[in-house]
Amino acid sequence: MNRKRRSCFCCTGLFLLLALLLFPAGISRRAAAAETQFTLPIRGAAVYPVQTVSLNGKNLKAGTAMVALQESGSRVKVSCQDETGWISRNQLAVNLPDVLPDIVYDMNYNYGAVMKASGVPIPGVTGRKLYSWGNRKTGKWYNPRLDRKEFVVPVSIGFAHKIAALAAYAQEEGYQLMIWDAYRPYSVTVKIYNASSALAAVSQRVRDGFSANGWNQGWFLSSGISAHNRLIAIDCTLLGPDGEQPDMPSELDELSWRAAKYQSPGSSVYASGMTAAAKALDRMAAKAGLKGIASEWWHFQDTTSYGIGACSWKPQKAAGFLPDPEE
Repeated sequence: MNRKRRSCFCCTGLFLLLALLLFPAGISRRAAAAETQFTLPIRGAAVYPVQTVSLNGKNLKAGTAMVALQESGSRVKVSCQDETGWISRNQLAVNLPDVLPDIVYDMNYNYGAVMKASGVPIPGVTGRKLYSWGNRKTGKWYNPRLDRKEFVVPVSIGFAHKIAALAAYAQEEGYQLMIWDAYRPYSVTVKIYNASSALAAVSQRVRDGFSANGWNQGWFLSSGISAHNRLIAIDCTLLGPDGEQPDMPSELDELSWRAAKYQSPGSSVYASGMTAAAKALDRMAAKAGLKGIASEWWHFQDTTSYGIGACSWKPQKAAGFLPDPEE
């Protein structure tokens, strides 16, 4: 073999060796990047079955408080009622503050919903407690893991990893993520739809807010199963270093064309009201693998998570979540 051929052979062999060494590592890096790590480990976090599950032959209803011990692939090891075992990750929701405590949570449905339609208060909804899983006044429980009072915010575990990515992207750009709604029982969706429809029937202002620029009521009100009911949607905004929200297209939970992300249904052009911060939030969410909806600049959901039906369960208080003095 001449010197030139030996040199070519050696280069080829070196290339193949590097490829064998680097290719698996590349796969590993991509797999690890697919799900952003939580700020706190899932071990010790409160998790809840989203439907009736069997743990070592014992049936546990949806919303039963469990403690996560380990996440491994498609399963989570849990502890509940002196039983320990593995449950499919797709059957569980995690309490988001337990794994992502640095997000700001203001779950106003627990104490007084801010939702309005064209700025008009919705009877039976605006200012009302639509659900409450904590203290009667604040909607919070004392969380020993965080050593503070905090809301309970159940979301699917796969979705929680993507929210972690969104929060990380926001932090990189000098913002903090704030969430005000996540899991919403189906019964609450029905209540909002009925109350808002009744208001629209007697208010021209509300009807105009729904119908401007080619929109209609169905874009702002779900009459069926919402992604919120399936634990795969959040309503969120950004906060600046001073803790204040930057300029956004509308008030939070504003049901009208003013909240629309795009100019009209079917359009991919941003509405004139979309601010720089709203566009930044939209870009970050897409980068995290989340999809928004055309009619609400604040709503993002996980389109690849499992498909469960409408949920209306109430999360139980996890072990160690002590009652507040006011209760």
